[in-house]
Amino acid sequence: FYQVMSELDYYQTLQLNRTATIDDVKKAFRRLSLKYHPTKNPSEITVCSDQFHQICEAYEVLSDKHLSAIYNKFGPKVLAKGLENGDGNAYPGYKYQQNAFEIFEKFYSEYLPYHEIFDDTGKMLYGSCFSSIHKERNVEKLQDVKITLECSIDELYNGC
Repeated sequence: FYQVMSELDYYQTLQLNRTATIDDVKKAFRRLSLKYHPTKNPSEITVCSDQFHQICEAYEVLSDKHLSAIYNKFGPKVLAKGLENGDGNAYPGYKYQQNAFEIFEKFYSEYLPYHEIFDDTGKMLYGSCFSSIHKERNVEKLQDVKITLECSIDELYNGC
């Protein structure tokens, strides 16, 4: 398992400056999470797995407004340990939950069209609106249409 490192520099992990925007964080995560995904590098699975976990941990903190604000203002020790303010409200502290694949999946599912109609297993939440169409009638497969066109090589290259 990946060793949680409370001293990890999240900006350095995502190869970003401290002035990075949320869009910069997302772009860096997209690039690095794909590059170091363990299934993409089976020959270097241990190194890539550790790197992948670090990238996901960094993204989880820097993409969350509350966590990134604490990290930016107080640093990694206070982020991990927690903090109490004067009015009795306390921040309990952040601990990475070893959920790299969950973070990865959640990030990429947001970019899929209609992701909100599928549950966590990929099944449609409300049933397919097309399932009844296929059950009610037997759809006949159409034959391919083939047409012979005569044209010169010049017409193919430049258009008619």
